Amino acid sequence: MRASSITAGEEVTGPGTTQLMEAVVERGNMLTALHRVESNKGAAE
Repeated sequence: MRASSITAGEEVTGPGTTQLMEAVVERGNMLTALHRVESNKGAAE
């Protein structure tokens, strides 16, 4: 996985941005991400 060069202060807009964020914060995706972080103890994979 490649890290993004966008900082937290930058706003990303464009077609599909809203749908992408909705998918990212969807409960199932959040739980999957949480389990991955817990299983690798927060280390980058």
